[in-house]
Amino acid sequence: MAATVIIEGDSDIVTRDRVFDCPYCGEKFIGHSTDTGFELATLAEMESLHITAKMTCPECSNTAVSSMGSAGMVPAITAIEIKTLPAKTWYKPGDKFSSTGLGIAAQWSNGSVTDVALTDCTLSPDTDTALALTDKKVTVTHTASGETVDVPIRVTNSQVRKPIPQATSYVYTGEAISLQVTGFDSETMTRSNYSKTAAGSYEASYTPKTGYCWEDGTTDAYKIAWVIEKATPAAPTLSKSTLKLTAIATPGTFTVTRTGNGAVSAVSSDTEVCTVSVNSTTVTVTAVADGEAIVTVSVAEGTNYKAPAEKPVCAVEVELA
Repeated sequence: MAATVIIEGDSDIVTRDRVFDCPYCGEKFIGHSTDTGFELATLAEMESLHITAKMTCPECSNTAVSSMGSAGMVPAITAIEIKTLPAKTWYKPGDKFSSTGLGIAAQWSNGSVTDVALTDCTLSPDTDTALALTDKKVTVTHTASGETVDVPIRVTNSQVRKPIPQATSYVYTGEAISLQVTGFDSETMTRSNYSKTAAGSYEASYTPKTGYCWEDGTTDAYKIAWVIEKATPAAPTLSKSTLKLTAIATPGTFTVTRTGNGAVSAVSSDTEVCTVSVNSTTVTVTAVADGEAIVTVSVAEGTNYKAPAEKPVCAVEVELA
């Protein structure tokens, strides 16, 4: 048998068993002892809550109660309070609130205090929301009564040490070179510009991840200047160490093998005997007149190598027919 909702002026109220008030949705209705969900209150409930019966509310399906007095005397929740704090109250940014251990109690208008299930409440921020440094509390709201209480929390960054460079100067090897530091932790920080393959000056950057800061409390990128020095190359070599020219119209050539990409240049010791020109690593020698001369080859500094100190030579003999 379903409960009967009170109608103002209903003359049959006096013949019915109980007048129930729902403290959750505010519904007021009449219930009989034969109705589904009707239950007499226990002695403890009679003493603490001053009620005589309980019954499922037909409106919200929560438990409604019948008071010992007249209609409207059903106790109501006037406030909620923290009974026990959660096990965890200290968080890093990005963590989520844990309600484990949190206990909430309700204060009733008749002076009694009862436990409140967290399932009957909402949390803000909730347990699925990442916490930020600005979060100082989690607000618990009792859904039925609208009463709230704040759970204090602390959201702070965890401190980490800045990396310490082991060396800031390296020599080009032809392979990737990484700045060597102590204290880098990929779990707590990110890095960039710390590994290069070419000679040059660089600035590595280390930045704490969300939830972490340096020991001074800052989160700005920490910069370390470092350099890859140009390497000293081996001596350049020539494909020919001597060259004999017999006709002005027939120049002679030789090639230069060097380490790196430094520009090749060449000079003749006597331009009245022969002249030279260079195209990349090829040296062309053109006869001018009979005689002997020395062609000296130089290699300039390149991208990754210094200029070699050695300057190879080619002996040239000109004997025109």
